[in-house]
This record gives sequence, structure tokens and C-alpha cells, in this order.
Amino acid sequence: MGQPIGPQSFINPQNAEIKKKRYNMKKEANLKEEAAAKEKTENQLSNTPTGEMLTLDDLELKFCKEEIEDIEIGTLKRINVPDYKLPFKSVHPVVIRTPDSYYLRDGADLVKAAETDGLAFIRARVLYTDKSCSQALEISKIDSRLLSDNGDTIFAEKIRNISREIDILQKIPSIYMTKKQGGIQPNNDKIDILEHLAEKYHKKRSTMVNYRSYGIHIDDIAFNKIIEKDKKKEFFESIQARKTALIKELNKVKTPYDKITEIVSKHVLKWLMEEDEKKKAPPLSIEKKNSPQTSNQEDETPDNLIELMEEESETIEEETAYDDLENQKTPDDDIVNEQIGMDNILIKLKELSKKLALYSEAQETATVLERGIREIAQSLLDISIELNKIAEQTTIDMAIRKAM
Repeated sequence: MGQPIGPQSFINPQNAEIKKKRYNMKKEANLKEEAAAKEKTENQLSNTPTGEMLTLDDLELKFCKEEIEDIEIGTLKRINVPDYKLPFKSVHPVVIRTPDSYYLRDGADLVKAAETDGLAFIRARVLYTDKSCSQALEISKIDSRLLSDNGDTIFAEKIRNISREIDILQKIPSIYMTKKQGGIQPNNDKIDILEHLAEKYHKKRSTMVNYRSYGIHIDDIAFNKIIEKDKKKEFFESIQARKTALIKELNKVKTPYDKITEIVSKHVLKWLMEEDEKKKAPPLSIEKKNSPQTSNQEDETPDNLIELMEEESETIEEETAYDDLENQKTPDDDIVNEQIGMDNILIKLKELSKKLALYSEAQETATVLERGIREIAQSLLDISIELNKIAEQTTIDMAIRKAM
């Protein structure tokens, strides 16, 4: 009578060892493959045109084929343009397949729903391209709504994205932004940004001027709040005069571009909060108050707007993050900050005084005295830096008060 057949009868230590070795070999092969793919990606990205090397052709993604595929959600990368608020009008999300990765262009709401349902994969419409240019991916995501009917775009998203595209185009040497009449005129094959975008999006050039004026110097944090509250064109028109005056005064004192964006964005959030508070407040009387009339015409160009835009630096840096609406800077904060700066200077002056007294009374060696001179020089430099900070901030604060 043979041995009973059971689970233990099928365990072969030799087979288990072989399987373990195969698993380790496969794991090692996968790691090598991932490393090679990473190196390939880095090489491709290092060869991607940036800055002055960019051309309009580099910013246009051309797709060689289109497929419907099941994509692992965890492998999808995000393009550096915020997702659209309104839902995508398609069964499948759109994904761009570059030589290095998969990028979600539109349909973030569909991907989120799939994740909520616990799905690891999602069926997507995949567009293949041989480019890995991040700026081209951004413009492609902008175009996904502005040049198609696959989903609606609220007004504030349109303003944000047009401004974003202008920021990208301004870095290309073959493009310029100037007045249609007067000012710098093209003397070669250069392209006017506003004319280019007007033709691309089937708008008038003056409409593009307005879009840029509404969106300039507003960062993504402020835009996210505006979009969240679904503010229309009337909101941008209501703050435009104050915003333009603020930018003009900050430019007069040569405030850096990113600092202007930080300051203006904080004021935009403040104005947004003030508008919401006014709407919540009960009416003071039955009589309807007269309010400033806003134009419904997209083509009205603010006075001296293009001249103002021409004064702007072409270097766009990442904006400084800051707290929410409740933490806005006030004039009292400026006084406190100035006092902190003065306190720092007083502390450093006291330290300097002690060092001077110490080294003037002591009979030290040349080496010790040399070290003391270096310390005193560093203290003077620190004091100079603190004074410069106070001077710069005071100049900016005066410009802000003048504009307000």
C-alpha cells in the first residue's frame, strides 16, 4: 500500500530552491531594466530643448498613432497644469505616451472615480508622440479643452491657461509681444504672441490682451480659489484697475517679477474675500446701490495695458507659497517685520561693539587679531544685509500703499 497523497507529497525542496533562484534572477533583471529605462529617460530629457533653444515646432506635439489601452493608474504622471474643474465629456481619459512615460492630459475625474472604485487599471485613449518636452505637454493640456468640445472650461481656467501659455511663449527668441501699431515692429520672421494665440483660438487680438491683463501676476494658489468659487469675467474686471495700479507702482521700484506675483496674488485673494463678505452682508436699504458698470465686450483693451506688459521681465519663477485667505499680510505685519529687522540689527551692533572693545584692549598675536578683523568685517556685512532687507521691504510697502 503506497503512501497517502497529501499536500506534503508535492513539496520538493529542490524545486523550491530552483523557483527561488528564478525569482531572484527575474527580480534582478527587472531592476536592470528599470535602471536602463531611467537612464534613457534622463538622456531624452537632457536633450529636450529648453529656454532659448525652444522653437514653436518644439511646443507642438505631433501624434504618430492612437490606441485604446488599459493603463495602470499608478504609472500615470501629471502634466504641470491644474486639472479642469468640470467633467470630461468622454468615455475614456486621454493619455499622452512620450518616449519616457504616460502623462494624463484630460479626464482626471474619470481616473479619480476608477481609483475610488478600487481599480488598478483604466481603459484610456493613448496618443503616441516622440517628444518629451514638458512645455509642449502643458500646451497640449491647455488645448485639450480650448480647442475641442470634450469638456467645458470655466472663465477663470481659460484666463489662467492663456497666461500660462504666454509665459511659455515669451521664453522663445523667435516670438515677441508688442503693440500692433507703434512700438517694436518685426524686422524678421518673429511672431507676435498675441496675434499667434488670437489666430490659434479664433479670437480677436484685443481679447488676448484682456485675457493676459486679467491673468498676469496671479499665481496658482489664488487662481485655485477663484476657480473654486467659479468667478466670472465681472470679478476680474472689478479688480483690474487696482491690480494694474499695484503692478505699475511695484515695477517703478524695480520689484522682481516673482515678488510682484506674490504681492499681487495676496491682494487678489484679499479682494476675493472682501467680495464674498459684501455678498453675505445684509442690504443697508431698500434702494439699490449704484455699482460700477462692467463691460460685456471681450474686445475692450485697457489703456496703456500693452505698454505695462512690455515692462515685465520675461523670467518667470515659481511663486512663493503662503497661507490661506485668513492669513493675509496687513500694514501691522509690515511694522512688526520692520521692528524685527531693527532688533536684529541692534543685536548685531551690540555683538560688534563687544568684539571691538575686546580686540582694542587686548595685546594679541597677529593671527588672533587677523581673526578678529574677519569677525568684525562679517558683522558689518550682516548688518548691511539686514539694512538692505529693511530698505527693500520699505520701498515695496510704500509702493503698495501708493497704489492702494
